[in-house]
Amino acid sequence: MQASNAGWLFYKDYYQQINFRAKKEDENNEKLFKDKNAAIFKQKFDPACLASFVRSKQSLHFKTTYPGLLIGSGYNHETGYLGEIKIGFHFDHSTGMPYLPGSSVKGVLRAPFEGSKKENEPKHFKHLGYLQHIFQATIGKNWQASDFEAFELSVFEGAGHQNMYQHDVFLDAVITQGDSQGYFLDSDFITPHRKPGLLRNPIPIQFLKIRPGVEISFYFELRESGGLRVEEKKKVFERIIRDLGVGAKTNVGYGNLEFLVKK
Repeated sequence: MQASNAGWLFYKDYYQQINFRAKKEDENNEKLFKDKNAAIFKQKFDPACLASFVRSKQSLHFKTTYPGLLIGSGYNHETGYLGEIKIGFHFDHSTGMPYLPGSSVKGVLRAPFEGSKKENEPKHFKHLGYLQHIFQATIGKNWQASDFEAFELSVFEGAGHQNMYQHDVFLDAVITQGDSQGYFLDSDFITPHRKPGLLRNPIPIQFLKIRPGVEISFYFELRESGGLRVEEKKKVFERIIRDLGVGAKTNVGYGNLEFLVKK
């Protein structure tokens, strides 16, 4: 069972007992942060947490790869003391489990459809070649820009569906299994430099991440629309997630996922 709520440990308990009058390099504070970090890292995945999330039979399952997955890095989490984790993270409030909101999932899947459109003209897709390639490779569709425009409007904006319950729904992506030992959180470091090319005295910044080898499941309520059946949509979405990754720092390897075939 999960020993504590990891989100509570990270955002509420984390700064209890810290001496804010001490110097930034205070060793006692550093030791406290080290102990608090260890308590977060030792959390194990509890399947009971899944009862708090809306899930469906329409799902795609992946496993995180090295170096892991980073979500919620834009949140504040820093005082400047040694030993603390200095970048924020995204947790579910009630369970304390990391998750990717459905709105973020929808954003990842819509990203390849980026483009510009002038009034009374077809949309110009920035990544038209990529879209044509994956639709042909995954479901055998030889589509043109107008087909992708109709698909985007139908799937991501609900165009043509008078009833909102006919829209495609993108649910939260959640952890459904820990790594080989059941753990799901760990730390990592980035080392920014004050000026380009300046390597003198870099200061590593510790941040929280989802470990490699953790199962992440994406859930949907999809309808037959936009010219595709439900299973065809899932195949396209699987390919986009595998190609683009999810979360922050995907340009340096974070958020790359390995597709899992569930029997």
